[in-house]
Amino acid sequence: MKNQAQNRKFDLCKLQSNYFEASVKNALEANSAIKAAQNWLLVLGLAEMSFLGVLLFQGNEPRLYIKIILSVLLVGFILFVIGSVKQYKHLLALARYYEKLSNIVLSEIENNGQYTDNILQKIKVSKNQIKSNKVANIFIFLSLVLILLSTAGLIKFIFSI
Repeated sequence: MKNQAQNRKFDLCKLQSNYFEASVKNALEANSAIKAAQNWLLVLGLAEMSFLGVLLFQGNEPRLYIKIILSVLLVGFILFVIGSVKQYKHLLALARYYEKLSNIVLSEIENNGQYTDNILQKIKVSKNQIKSNKVANIFIFLSLVLILLSTAGLIKFIFSI
C-alpha cells in the first residue's frame, strides 16, 4: 500500500487547469456581483427615494418621519455600495491569486514535465479554499438590515396615510 502511494504521480496540467479555471470563475463572479449591485441600487434606490422625496416636498406628511426613513435608507445604500466594492476587490484578488498559481504551474510543467512525485509547496493551496471578505459581508448584511427596516417603516407609513 505504501508503495502505491509513493509511485503516485501528480498531473500538473490538470492542477494548472484547475487554478486557471478558478481564476476565470472568480473574475466572472466579481463582474457579476458589481453589476447586480449597480442594478439593484439604481432601480430600488431611485424608486424609494423618489417616493420619499415627493412626500417630503408635499409638506402634508410628518417630515421628521420621512427624513428618518430616508436617512436610514441612504446609510443602507452607502454600506451596500462599500460592501459590494470590497467584495468585488476581494474576488479580483482571488482571481489574480489563482492566475499566479496557474502561471507557476505552467512554468513547472515547462521545466520538469507534466507529472511529478511531489507538489511543490509554492503551488499548493490551503485546505480552506472558500474564503470571503468578512468586512464586506458585514457591510452587506448591515445594509440589508437597514434597507429592510426602512422599507418596513415605509410600509407602516403608507398605511398611516
